[in-house]
Amino acid sequence: MTVKRRRTTEEGHNVDVLILNQGSLIGFRPLSDAAKQWFAQNVDSESWQWAGNVLGVDHRFAPDLITGLEDAGLIVERVQLMRRRRTTEEIRESKRKLAEEVEAIKRDIRRDMLAAWRDGRMERVFEEWAKEDAERTKPSPKH
Repeated sequence: MTVKRRRTTEEGHNVDVLILNQGSLIGFRPLSDAAKQWFAQNVDSESWQWAGNVLGVDHRFAPDLITGLEDAGLIVERVQLMRRRRTTEEIRESKRKLAEEVEAIKRDIRRDMLAAWRDGRMERVFEEWAKEDAERTKPSPKH
């Protein structure tokens, strides 16, 4: 038997409603009996607006709903579900790191090819590559 633990705030208060921010759609999940009762009495919704126990609301109407919940003394907790967009600087840094990795791989390949050429193994290397290419491009058998 599992015991459900109540979600609490940092101050130790039980959360009544979880607000899930998904960008243009805001989800409201009543957790407590008081919150469920408040929704039943104060929110006019259709069954298609509910996904399980979460009410989906257009982001333009969410602030009024949050105000109503808080005015009723219910404790709400906001959860951001959308991934934060990367800044231009973060994107540049990511591209720089990727370019460094590509250059390191190229250096390793050149080093390995030069060593193989010096040792007289280059012909074998080309034969192995040709075999690998042939395996990769071989059509799969039809059933």
